[in-house]
Amino acid sequence: MKIRLTRPGWRFVLIFLLLASLTVGGYWYKFKYLNSQMATSQEAVSYSSVAEVAFIEEAYGLINQHYWQAMSDEQLSDLFFQSLSRVYGSQPQLKEKNRAGLAKLVESLVGNQPDKDHPQLIAQTLDLVLQNLQPFGRSRLYSQGDETALQNTVDNVDPTTNLFETLGTIDTATAGAITTAYQQKKEQIEQTVADENEKTQQLAQVERAYQAVGDEVSRERYAQTKVEPTILGKSLSPQVYYIKIGKFSPTTVEDLASILKKMPADNHAQALVLDLQANVGGAIDGLPYFLGPFIGKGQYAYQFFSRGETSDFKTVTDRIEQIANFKQVVVLIDAQTQSSAEVMAATLKKYGVGVLVGWTTKGWGTVERVFPLEKQISQAIKYSVFLVHSLTLDENGQPIEGAGVAPNVDVTKPGWQTELLGYFNNLQLVDAVKQLVNDK
Repeated sequence: MKIRLTRPGWRFVLIFLLLASLTVGGYWYKFKYLNSQMATSQEAVSYSSVAEVAFIEEAYGLINQHYWQAMSDEQLSDLFFQSLSRVYGSQPQLKEKNRAGLAKLVESLVGNQPDKDHPQLIAQTLDLVLQNLQPFGRSRLYSQGDETALQNTVDNVDPTTNLFETLGTIDTATAGAITTAYQQKKEQIEQTVADENEKTQQLAQVERAYQAVGDEVSRERYAQTKVEPTILGKSLSPQVYYIKIGKFSPTTVEDLASILKKMPADNHAQALVLDLQANVGGAIDGLPYFLGPFIGKGQYAYQFFSRGETSDFKTVTDRIEQIANFKQVVVLIDAQTQSSAEVMAATLKKYGVGVLVGWTTKGWGTVERVFPLEKQISQAIKYSVFLVHSLTLDENGQPIEGAGVAPNVDVTKPGWQTELLGYFNNLQLVDAVKQLVNDK
């Protein structure tokens, strides 16, 4: 298969700053574990007895084996050389443009400059190398703290917040007591907070808390794990049901089942609005389970691209009748829909399950993984490599990275509501979509 890349190939644009820390900003909500073909084991190699050299040697081999775009030894060693030169100052050219030549340079730097903090400088060097892998800034060097923060984000856990306290209640309170506390908290904010922006923020936090602990199942899960729901469901009108997916976590499939279970038995809505706006993605390994209810079991859902090869992922769950009963499905997307949410949008578009309405998505089409490092340079800090190992492909088999997923109905164009009516002759549905789009 010919893959059209939407960005230039190899451009090593080194950033001209030394990193004060190795913390990572932005949203990297990707799965941590791969299938067996992406196993972590590398071919048996010998490492230097110098810790800093062994650290670089292992990282070099890891990138050489698992990075999504194959690099020659000359390319990879040159990137390491440029990064070392940026951190340590200008260096003589490598005599051997491979791992062995790089190891000799690092050993020379460490041996000839005993007064320097080499563990810190070598860590900065590797982080600089990783940042300059394409797409720029996606791969990074992680500390143990970074890895823990990433896992909490993927799991949808906020360890800094107690949502029971947000409502002014406790984890053993009854459902009735929590609902009363929620209503009283909202009323208090409405009456006492004058600043509209502050009021909006506080009310949003209260809604978040009630969504997490307002029913028995979610409350028990949050009390035990601090995992928050990722899906909200409600009726917008007698004809339109609404499901908002905020992100993808390991519990999103469970959240969907919970939402469908709460759907009124006498629900007669023919239309579904599936809202992926501002969905930052997340745990992509759950998509074969999550997409099944929409497109059926055993369907080719999506593809990854790595090192010239594509990998197919099939659904493993059956269609759900409650979803199949919706005859008119709108999928809302916007410029902040990214990562695994873009993959879902592309899959639904490919199978014609729903009409995509909104804006072209963000174009964040990479899949990353945390790779542990056996060779460490410090007893105080344990490092790992957060590395892009694959690109996601859209419904046409092209990279989502840099391009995004285009809507069927583009709301930036005049007459989009009439166009949507052409798909579904349902004024209630069009009005609901208009309201949700205008609320952005």
